[in-house]
Formats: sequence, structure tokens, C-alpha cells
Amino acid sequence: MPYSFERCAVPALALWLAACASAPSSPPPSGTAEIWRFEREAIGRAVRLQAEDRWDEAEAELEVALATLPGSRVLAAARRQAEARRAARRAALEAELAVHEAVRWLAARDAAERLLAVRGGWFAGLERRRRAAAERRRARALQKHAVAARARGDLDLAWRCLELAQRLHPDPAAAALQAELAAAGRHPPRRAAPPPADPVAALRGALAAADRPALHRALMRLPPGVEPGLVERARAELAAATEAALEAGRRLYAEGRIEAALAVWLEASAWAPDDPRLQAAIERARTVLRNLERLSRRPAVQLGRVPP
Repeated sequence: MPYSFERCAVPALALWLAACASAPSSPPPSGTAEIWRFEREAIGRAVRLQAEDRWDEAEAELEVALATLPGSRVLAAARRQAEARRAARRAALEAELAVHEAVRWLAARDAAERLLAVRGGWFAGLERRRRAAAERRRARALQKHAVAARARGDLDLAWRCLELAQRLHPDPAAAALQAELAAAGRHPPRRAAPPPADPVAALRGALAAADRPALHRALMRLPPGVEPGLVERARAELAAATEAALEAGRRLYAEGRIEAALAVWLEASAWAPDDPRLQAAIERARTVLRNLERLSRRPAVQLGRVPP
């Protein structure tokens, strides 16, 4: 299924136009009890859609309700809350993307340093300075994401951002932020138990628990030529899970649910970090979200008004 900006923008625009067109089709509710029931049902439908990551449909639901009952403070407050929740969701996805990119950068850092050591000369020095500046920028961005995640109460994401920021470019500001969280009693999340010393036992345990990230880590630690049947089983499990995640994300993407698709693909990147299809899908989804964010900041066009 091909990706394009239009495939995700058109469903959202269609929902918005449907909301504008369908608002006058039913008379507004009258009477206190009827108004209260109308507001409660509209907000309930919008909340259920938000829980399913159907943000455009939730916004259209509230737009229809507000067009039917324009003076409702309850519906206006619900729309503001929905906008705030969606903004928080997007901020969390941006932080997850920053974490994803930092992990990939760190995984390739040793190989890049070895290559520069082989090349030597003025080019190697220039490239090292360029990479150091890029790591400082990534670390600062991760610190900002950590502050925002802490404000949202997402401590696990905040600690992951801070830890990666310190690995990229140690900074007293990030250390102070960690100390501040610890002093306030906001301890870092529990870490998983260390893997068994026997890599084959770790592989068997990950297969039994269906823990795909652990399965990927166990495969990376396994010496070559050990338990070929078990290795093939593990690789088949990861390949099937990756295909399922790609297909699930494509379906969500085609429906215009870009945030949900991106969340699925980011989760799959934990056990398939080098899958080119997955990385391309994540990059396209990120580009589409940024384009939509830029479009949303432009002044709204008022329909039905012809310019002079």
C-alpha cells in the first residue's frame, strides 16, 4: 500500500467537512435534561474515539455537537481538553522518536569512530567535530522531552530521555534534573532483571515469554553455530511479528490514524531496529505529522465566504 501525504490528509479533511455539513441537519436540543444528555453522549463518543487513537473523528464529533449547540460551555471545555490530550499524545510520540533516533545513533557511534580512525587526516577531525555538535543538539532535545514528559507524569519516558542525553553528551543540567526527580521521591522505573549468563537460556526464556525485544537482544548475544533450530525459530517469530506490525501500521495509516500507526511501528523497532521498511515507515509518518502540524498552525479558512 503506497504512502502519501494525501492518503492521510484527505480522511481528516473529509471528516471536518462532514462535521460542517451535518451540523444543521438536526434541530438543537431543548430543555435542561435534553441538553445535558446531548452533551454527555457527544463527549462520551469523543472520549471513546480518543481511546482508540481516532483523534480526527473525535474532533469531528465535538465539532458537530458544538455546531448543534454553539453556546455549550461543557462542549467547548471538552474540545479544549481533547486538543490538550492530542497535543500531549503528539509530544509523547515526538519524544519516542527522539529516543528511537538516539538509540540508532549510539548503536552506530563505535563503527563511525573506527571508520574515522582508519581514514585519519583533517577530514576525520572535521567529521568528529560535526558529530560532536550533532550529539549536543540531540542531547539538548532529549532534555527538553524529559522535562515535558515529567510534567505529563510519564516518568519512564523522562528517565529514558535523560539517560540517553547523558550518553550522548554528559551535561550537569541533565544530572541535576535526575537528582531533582530523585530528591522529590520520583525514583527511576524498575529495570528488568539482568539476562541469564547462558545466552541459550535467555533465548529460550524470551521465546517462552513472547518478549520480542528480549528475543532480539538474546539473538544478538548468541554465539554463531549454537542451537540452529532454536535460532531459526526465534528469527521466524521476530519476522512474523515485524510483518504483522507493518501491516497493522499500514491499515492505521490508510485510515488517517497517523499517531496510532507511528506508535505501532516504533514499538516494532525495539525488536527490528535494522528493518529498512520499518525505518522508512517511521520516517514517512514523522514527516506527515510534521506537515500536518505546520498546516494546523496556519490561519483557518472560513468556508462560505467569497473574497472580494
